[in-house]
Amino acid sequence: MTNKILILTTLLTLVVSCGKDNKSGQGYSGQFNYANVSNNPYVSTVMNENPCSTGLQRVGVQVPMTGFNVAPGSTYVGVTSEGDVAVVTSDGTYGVFTAYVCGRSGMGGNSQLQPGVVINRSNYCSIDEITSATMVIGSTYGNFTLNFRAIHYGRGSSLCQY
Repeated sequence: MTNKILILTTLLTLVVSCGKDNKSGQGYSGQFNYANVSNNPYVSTVMNENPCSTGLQRVGVQVPMTGFNVAPGSTYVGVTSEGDVAVVTSDGTYGVFTAYVCGRSGMGGNSQLQPGVVINRSNYCSIDEITSATMVIGSTYGNFTLNFRAIHYGRGSSLCQY
């Protein structure tokens, strides 16, 4: 199991660092780490409420969102029906998209965050939401498309009162 996690982590590192339109190595000087996001109690609640349906552990993938303004201190969370969790925060200047991707068979290759990420300040949830975001991750079987949505859809969330 440890070898599978190591291989998956290595593949996702390559996924983020490679890719035709990837700008992750260009001008990003923010001081950001995964612990700041995953230690947020609201994010932890969302992760616990949305277990990976693939049966595999999540792996973090981080993508700077150059040109996408997010207020410092803001946190937006979205989920997929498979249990992937995404978090949009700020590096002090622009947004940072962190996806906690559930492992999938054959996952690797190029990964791209598609244009058109939509965030929403929620009046009904304890944390603000990613209304819509799409990430495409390559695999040996074709591409996996991750469609992130607001946390109150599907399984719902204890963080939301509707």
